[in-house]
Amino acid sequence: MLSFKKIACASAIVTVFLVSTVQSVELKDEPKVLSFENLPQGSKFIIKDGTLKEYQGDEKIVVIPEDVRTIDFRAFARNKTVEEIVFPESLESINSHAFADCENLKSASLPDGVKKIDAMAFGNCQNIKFVKLGKSISYIGEMVFYGCESLQRITVHAENQTFESSNGILYNKGLTILLVCPEGKSVVPKLPDSLREIASNAFFRCKKIETIKFNKNLTKIYDGAFYGCESLKKINLSGKIRKIRSGAFIQCLKLETVIIGKNVKYIGASVFAECPALKNIFIKSANVRIGHKMGLDKEMIKIIGHKGSTAEVYALKRGLVFEE
Repeated sequence: MLSFKKIACASAIVTVFLVSTVQSVELKDEPKVLSFENLPQGSKFIIKDGTLKEYQGDEKIVVIPEDVRTIDFRAFARNKTVEEIVFPESLESINSHAFADCENLKSASLPDGVKKIDAMAFGNCQNIKFVKLGKSISYIGEMVFYGCESLQRITVHAENQTFESSNGILYNKGLTILLVCPEGKSVVPKLPDSLREIASNAFFRCKKIETIKFNKNLTKIYDGAFYGCESLKKINLSGKIRKIRSGAFIQCLKLETVIIGKNVKYIGASVFAECPALKNIFIKSANVRIGHKMGLDKEMIKIIGHKGSTAEVYALKRGLVFEE
């Protein structure tokens, strides 16, 4: 039995075909029609086949209806009033840019049923401070929290089998790969001894961090890992670190000194591009392979290393000052 009364009173935008002589309609293999009778007054949702396509309201606290399984691309994008979202237990996925530019959103506590968050889902939510991930999430797209400059803490349900958090930083399960450091952090706590890799863009635009001490078992730093860490002044890439990938420290505007340890075998292209304060790079490895251009200004940079090393050859080819 289809209740025309409920549909007529719906606050959402719904297309309904009415036949005045019909008293009841039998639906076969049709999408489930959601009931909107319990939504907060003034809410405006567009929902199709379990996907929330768009929210057009202006409430500070938004309660998403039960039975919504997906929040679609840009469904809440650029909403300037929403501060809190109450997610339904039925929710399974959040598509890319779903909450992009929701500048007043303060937090996001995702229910345990959510399995996937696509790229930039919360991009440029400038005032979000806390994110809680449930136990079922197994996929997080690139740059999900890009531009969330106030974000301080990401937590993960203890029973999650894919991700884990420590001191508010997101890791894979087992704490071997650091995935996301919240942009709002000013201090990086002690990194776990189990850490082996820092993922691409992991510290993207963490502008407040001035120092970081790498753990002894770290081996790889991936592309753009510290992109835009404007306050970093000195980095020591010693210990077991073997690979530093392309653009790892690009746009570290205050970076002055870099120490590259003896175990480093590869330095990628443009690793230190757009680092205008950089003066000294100490390269302790005699046979490090250096990718095309480290992004160095030959008038400003001094490379200090071993006589006859690949670092010396690199410096001489590019007109850099070399010192033994």
